[in-house]
This record gives sequence, structure tokens and C-alpha cells, in this order.
Amino acid sequence: MAEFTEPTDPGVGVLTEKQAAKYLGLAPITLKRMRKDGRGPRFVRLTTKRLGYRKASLDEWATERETTA
Repeated sequence: MAEFTEPTDPGVGVLTEKQAAKYLGLAPITLKRMRKDGRGPRFVRLTTKRLGYRKASLDEWATERETTA
């Protein structure tokens, strides 16, 4: 995965789409497409126009995709 820098505000519990994509090593557009297709990680609808991702949801989603082959 790409190097990720935690948000500087310790009170931030939800990552932006851009931060979440970087954390997963994906392009933001890829994360967006996966969300629209129902294949992406769980997200939080913050407002009608904004959404975010909890780090725990990203980790869970990535863990579900681990494989040995």
C-alpha cells in the first residue's frame, strides 16, 4: 500500500475520499467507481454531497480481499 499520513487533527474519525483512496493505494476515481458499483468499502454519508470513510471500514474491506493465490 502507498505510504499514508494520518490526519493531523486527532479528533478526525472519518477520512475524506481522497485520503481513503491514498490509504488503500487507489486512485480516487477508482474508489468512486467501486462505490457506485457496490464493490467498494463501506462509507459514511456526511451530507447530501459529502461522504467519508472510517479507517476501520477500509481495513476490514482490504482484509476481506486477502488471498494466498
